[in-house]
Amino acid sequence: MTPLSLAMRSLWYHRASHLIVALGAAVGIAAIVGAMTIGSSVRGSLERLSSQRLGKTQLILAGGDRLFRAKLGNDIADRIGVSISSVMVMPTVAVYGVGEQQRRVGSAQLLGVDDKFWSLAPSKPSGGALQPGEAILGSELATRLGAREGDTVLLRVERPSLLPRDMPLSSGEDPVESLSVRVRSIASADQMGRFTLSSGAQLPMNVFVSLAWLNEQLELRDSTGQDRANLVLLGPGRDANVARATEVMRQVWRAEDAQCTVRAVTAPGVSVYEMRSDRVFIDAPIVAAAASASPDLVGVLTYFVSELKSGERTVPYSMVTAIGDLHHAAPLPAGSRGSPHATAIVPGDMAD
Repeated sequence: MTPLSLAMRSLWYHRASHLIVALGAAVGIAAIVGAMTIGSSVRGSLERLSSQRLGKTQLILAGGDRLFRAKLGNDIADRIGVSISSVMVMPTVAVYGVGEQQRRVGSAQLLGVDDKFWSLAPSKPSGGALQPGEAILGSELATRLGAREGDTVLLRVERPSLLPRDMPLSSGEDPVESLSVRVRSIASADQMGRFTLSSGAQLPMNVFVSLAWLNEQLELRDSTGQDRANLVLLGPGRDANVARATEVMRQVWRAEDAQCTVRAVTAPGVSVYEMRSDRVFIDAPIVAAAASASPDLVGVLTYFVSELKSGERTVPYSMVTAIGDLHHAAPLPAGSRGSPHATAIVPGDMAD
């Protein structure tokens, strides 16, 4: 008997066990190939979803409820050399139609964009830059409203406020602004119609308008007339990384980007600089930076009080100002609330 015939007889004799091993190997190979195929498909689906929601965006600077100069994006772009867009994003209620035919979407997202925004889209919508009063609806919002090109949609937007609405000093005006816009076109998913920073499964209901027009309508421009934004999108590029973008942002950041203003105050024998915040309080990092730059920094806090009282006499709803050296201010003992008999400077018309 030759070795070959011995091997063949052995295979035939143990054919059942060999068949089971072969079937197991085949199942294992099929499982591995299937997992690789599905994984590739899932990866492709996630990449497409990411492209639809963010376009070519690589980095994001998000201000939330804090507004900075829209020109901040241009200042960063000039030094990094990538496509950058400044955006104002806020919630809105979209209304279309009248009477029984009226449709309303209460969870829509309003985006004030410039023309550079569309350069980050996989496919740019036609028509050029948005004109005042024009809007581009995301396909999901257009479907929900039943709106088409040329239709008029009403947007109800709450104007950003620097003070809580329930504070006595807040404005008594209606905070909701109604904006009437004409639908210029419908943006598909590949035209940034699904743009969102949210990772949720719910599809965004987007409406895009001109950033400059939105600033004008909501009176958001700063004291120098510059448009404001709360989001900056950075496109692809060699220097589009967090470290480089952070370095450049520190170089171009201004007091106005923190909603602060700095001005020279002069009087006979006095020349100082004053920094004040539109947000009532100056953030601690800004105070720390100012303190490191000036050895003679003086802090001023003006706040609303419900009542001033001296003996039996009271004055309701007044302002109290505290002044102190921020470098040498000693902290109060633990549990102390300060002296109730602190020295005060009282205006002449209140001293009597």
